[in-house]
Amino acid sequence: MNRPPIAIPVSAARGFTLLEMLVTVILIAIAAAMMVPMLASNDSSYVSAGVGLIVADLDFAQTAAINDPSDNTVVHFDPVASRWWITKESTPETTLTMTSGEPYDTTMGVGRAETAINVAFSLAYATDNQIVYDAFGRLTQAVNPVITVTSGSASGQITIDAETGFLTAQ
Repeated sequence: MNRPPIAIPVSAARGFTLLEMLVTVILIAIAAAMMVPMLASNDSSYVSAGVGLIVADLDFAQTAAINDPSDNTVVHFDPVASRWWITKESTPETTLTMTSGEPYDTTMGVGRAETAINVAFSLAYATDNQIVYDAFGRLTQAVNPVITVTSGSASGQITIDAETGFLTAQ
């Protein structure tokens, strides 16, 4: 027994109630409030990533100098390009390589430094924009170099103790 479909009169059709509209707008506002922080730039985390990379590479350079006492290890900095690379003093044209075979040649915002977006740095008290470690892991200069890392309004600072080679990152 087939019954014919029930027809709803046009006058009985309803639109959205004010309450339904308010609930929808509130849900959209909550979703937008959750998404905005994810889309906004976070300069302090970019600076933190940049500082961490530089510190890690300076630690590596110090260790490389101690492990091969016959040749100093040099970290070359190019602040204009936001780039640095590590070599031995006797072969400045040959970049040292990581265990993965990748060269210790890093540019902020690229490759392994991709989390350091729009990060720049500057050096103070570093001769020829270089940090040179000797066989004892000390610097070959007497003054403590300072590396300042910036992104937007955020900044961080790395100080290297020339006598010990120890790093302080802030």
